[in-house]
Amino acid sequence: MPQNKQIVRAASWNIHSGVGSDGRFDAARIGAAIRAIAPDIIAVQEVESRIGSGASVDLFAFLPDSLPGHLIDAKSITTHDGHYGHMLLSRFPLTRQKVHDISFPGREPRKVIDAHAETPFGAWRILATHLGLAARERKFQLAELARLIAHAPAMPTVLMGDFNCWRDTRQLRRLDKLLPGGTTRHRTFPARLPLFALDRIWCGSGIEIRKSSRIVASRNASDHLPIAAELHPRERK
Repeated sequence: MPQNKQIVRAASWNIHSGVGSDGRFDAARIGAAIRAIAPDIIAVQEVESRIGSGASVDLFAFLPDSLPGHLIDAKSITTHDGHYGHMLLSRFPLTRQKVHDISFPGREPRKVIDAHAETPFGAWRILATHLGLAARERKFQLAELARLIAHAPAMPTVLMGDFNCWRDTRQLRRLDKLLPGGTTRHRTFPARLPLFALDRIWCGSGIEIRKSSRIVASRNASDHLPIAAELHPRERK
């Protein structure tokens, strides 16, 4: 699909370890869905390579073929038979790469991918994450995200991922203020009958969301729907 050079198409998707609503692990189905979305940048959560968890294909190795270019992975769990975590795939070069640990004591390890994407409009900071399931855990992790955003040099910033927030909270409203370019609010979970906007894309100063959608054509590939947003440089006034 030809790319519109006037926008950056960003996407985020929790792929449920490659297992669809039919209970089948199908890496090819996930890859085909990502190619159909045709993102410039995509954050992918629940990437799996552990054979004991049902993966017959190493998704960390397989998924980059669906968006050739550049990648960063955050392997939050490592066992004798593979890894589990999330990835950032990009058509644009990714520089100044970091992975921050935002794990909450006693809970599943969680991380934030933090990189600069060299877009046609200049360098944009991209943050990608997958937050925890417990309320106290998410409160801590959202505060860590706010700190990472607030205490960094000002530059166009995109935050995306699965935030596991079932309702609006003060911490989410804090992100709205820190990232005033807008946020998606599409209901994405469960994929068959979406009720909750767990997956989000935020934009900071210098970028705005002019169009966004959830991708209902991918409802059989995961328990979450993917989201996509067209990001534009904000015109200076």
